[in-house]
Parts: sequence; structure tokens; C-alpha cells
Amino acid sequence: MPSTTNLTISNVPGPPIPVFCAGAKVLAMFPVSIPIHGIALNITVQSYQDRLDFGITADRRAVPDIDHLGDLLVTAMAELKAAAENLMPSPAKQ
Repeated sequence: MPSTTNLTISNVPGPPIPVFCAGAKVLAMFPVSIPIHGIALNITVQSYQDRLDFGITADRRAVPDIDHLGDLLVTAMAELKAAAENLMPSPAKQ
């Protein structure tokens, strides 16, 4: 049966506190998804402490410019952060 989608987006909540592996503090998590036949693009976001890490997996024939997509994601997240900061009252104004 052919796939009815070509994009999967996953949110994987991670721990809000630091975790350790063999005594070393984990600094970041790099989500990687398993490509599935028929899915052209997978975007996985994983939280860890106070950050979000993104993993992008794609079929290179369907998404030949995946590096550009990553660059656009960085720009979009900066815009989202700026918009959210504008909604929050600054401590100096309180």
C-alpha cells in the first residue's frame, strides 16, 4: 500500500534536568530518525534542559537542498524567539 504522506514531524520530549553517561555530562542530544520508504522528509525535535535540538532526515532525490532547509529552520527559530521575547514583559519594565 503506498504511503499517504511524505513528511513526518516528531516531538520527543527529553529530560529537563542534566543527565550523565559514564560520569560525563550530556551536553546535547542529536535526534536522528529512521527513514521509511515513501517518506521524503522527517523532522524530529527533541528537548533537553532549556534547549531544542533538531534532526532532519530526507531522501536526497526528494529534498536535494536539505542544507538550505536547515538554514531556513535556524532563521525561523530566531524569528520565533524574537517574537516570543517581544510578548514577554522585560524585568526592567515591571
